[in-house]
Amino acid sequence: MDVWTLRKEGFDPGEAAADGNRFLSANGYMGLRGVPEECGPDCFPAVTLAGVYDRCGEKWREPVNAPRVLFFRLTMDGRPMDLAGRAPLRHMTALDYRTGVYRRETDFGPVTITGERFASMAEEHLAADRLRFRFEEDSEIVLRVGISREIWDINGPHLHDFRSRPGGTLLCEAVTGEKGITVAAAQTLRTDSAAAWTEGEDCRVLRRRVQRGETLTVAVFAAICTSLDGPTPGEKARRLAQAAAEAGFDRCLEAHEAAWEAIHRRSLIDLDSTEEAQLALHASQYHLNAIAPRHARSRSIPARGLSGQTYKGAIFWDSEIFFFPMFVHTQPEIARSLLRYRIETLPGALKKAAGYGYRGAFYAWESQDGGEEGCTNFNVVDVFTHRPVRTYFRDKQIHISADIAYALRSWWRLTGDRSLLEAGGARFSC
Repeated sequence: MDVWTLRKEGFDPGEAAADGNRFLSANGYMGLRGVPEECGPDCFPAVTLAGVYDRCGEKWREPVNAPRVLFFRLTMDGRPMDLAGRAPLRHMTALDYRTGVYRRETDFGPVTITGERFASMAEEHLAADRLRFRFEEDSEIVLRVGISREIWDINGPHLHDFRSRPGGTLLCEAVTGEKGITVAAAQTLRTDSAAAWTEGEDCRVLRRRVQRGETLTVAVFAAICTSLDGPTPGEKARRLAQAAAEAGFDRCLEAHEAAWEAIHRRSLIDLDSTEEAQLALHASQYHLNAIAPRHARSRSIPARGLSGQTYKGAIFWDSEIFFFPMFVHTQPEIARSLLRYRIETLPGALKKAAGYGYRGAFYAWESQDGGEEGCTNFNVVDVFTHRPVRTYFRDKQIHISADIAYALRSWWRLTGDRSLLEAGGARFSC
């Protein structure tokens, strides 16, 4: 048994939601749900961005899913060769917990498609994918590789005013509806095909005849930036995608794997137990490290990480009670970021307390932008009457403030560092 790899045979659209979580590849900035590249919104694909929230109308505010920057569609003599439109003879999905690389192998008969992709731990804005197509019959193919605007949202749509700029490196920009945050996705590719690609609005298209036994390799380099990262996210995303393409897939993968190896040197636990227990431990540590805000100064971790929009991308007590202990003992700079988030969102906690007539801080049960409470008064619907049911999560879950104080005190006791207390933590941790 490979204690470092989660592997699954077969493809069942009914399990797509769960598999997207299980096979997540992430780097703290973005999360790529573990869904094959060609699948549509019915399989819940997403590129979920950390710390970018939007509200559509009166629906719940949630994290923003970016355009899908690793997307393709293939036809052979007009027949679709993808999981969106054809049942495969064999399909395998795998996630390497040591390197965070997602792999797939799909045999459709006329063609076998293999892929390996990752959200780069060396460059948080970068995602890359290497696709190989081995053709088993002569055929006229049409291969589209590009950026998909078919974005799955729970409570969207969140992106509007799409603008595309072709020209070597594709660029797709849009803005969020609530706060007007620009989200920019850039993509370029390298291929071993000598045939010419034509360029569409959001994709490149290869039309050519292939012979039986021929193999086509396409390396895709994509970058995502937002206006929260700086004033010109589109230009930044384009530069990063172009630089990655110039470096090549192997060098980008080597940098990514080296970054993961550095993480393991600090946090890896050796477990003298069964192979099943070792695999479970590696899975837990992988997912914690993959969603950690290691590129941010003061960001925390949502209860469902970067696996999608469930739980509204909100920060719960999980950060202090379940996530904080591993990081404070292995990567204290990440634990520090979790606590800085709470210090910087203290105004939201003070505002909530005042709203209930309390003194001091009353932290949000579902903390989002600025520490504002994201939990509504009506969170569930009666299964018989279909009427909204008044819940009291935001009113009664008062322990989260004590959890935060506990984590701050633990930080001081374990590290001897008083700077977080002096920077504002002491206001509510005495």
